[in-house]
Amino acid sequence: MSRFQELVDLLAETDGLLERLRENGDDEFVRLNSLSVKRRRNEISAELDEYLAYKQRSFLVYRIMRAGEQRYPAKAVGGALEAFQDLLTSVYDALVTGPKKRFRPALESIEETLLEFGGASSGSVKIFLAADDDRVLFDQTKLQRALQLVEKTLSAQSTDDLTALSKEVGIASISRAYTWAQHASLNGFTTELSWGQSLEDRNDILIRREEAERVRALIAERSDEEPVSVEEVGILHGFDRETSYFHFEVHGQKDHIKGEVASSMPQKITTGVMYKAKMVMTTVTVFATGEEKVKWMLLSLAAPSDEESESGLPAR
Repeated sequence: MSRFQELVDLLAETDGLLERLRENGDDEFVRLNSLSVKRRRNEISAELDEYLAYKQRSFLVYRIMRAGEQRYPAKAVGGALEAFQDLLTSVYDALVTGPKKRFRPALESIEETLLEFGGASSGSVKIFLAADDDRVLFDQTKLQRALQLVEKTLSAQSTDDLTALSKEVGIASISRAYTWAQHASLNGFTTELSWGQSLEDRNDILIRREEAERVRALIAERSDEEPVSVEEVGILHGFDRETSYFHFEVHGQKDHIKGEVASSMPQKITTGVMYKAKMVMTTVTVFATGEEKVKWMLLSLAAPSDEESESGLPAR
């Protein structure tokens, strides 16, 4: 057992003892014993802070509570912890290597954010974790910055907040937050997070089950769209403005493009012949899953030049 785990276990034991003493009333005997246990707790806390500073480590206390429910299924707790680990890794990776659409963190990011199990206390599920720090200017660390962004993500109030955050942490991180919020909401978890480089100087956040559900719902309704103008030469196989449908085969390729028709297009178009088509290809990225979908919109059709008909490429 590491020294970190030993100190965490001792801290949990003294917290449990203080709780039991509080339940036994407030007579002189209990008061004196409580003072003694509090002094011991302060000593352990100071030693743990010294250890964290010497080892350049950050700590994280992850506590799960369920209103009126004392059962904590291992699968539910494990799923929530795994989702949180993935979220932290994804945000950290975005800071180091840049925001991503898909969850594909660098191996170094996985290793540098690996949380070490330090211990747990009874009653609720309270888990102590620690990770190595890479200290930077102004005594702020990349890990600390990542935890701050995790807090901002899990506290988002609007889809605009999510859009702004996605530019910094990537859609991959937002989708990891969705997975975490889904676990918390479905299992009725209220989550308390405390982190920092010492027990006395730490950050705290409480996310109730209702707040997790709100974040989940916000992410579920948000997507990102990136339109790109495209010109292609090919054969128009199908066209129906009433139902807003077209089918276009790119010349000399196996690409068949299907999509919607702009309202400015004529009512009828001759099919089965070659055109130069102006279209908009829109890539839609779903925040909840990171899944990408492509939509096409046909804007206009024109007769291709002889050169374009032969090569299949729009004239420059």
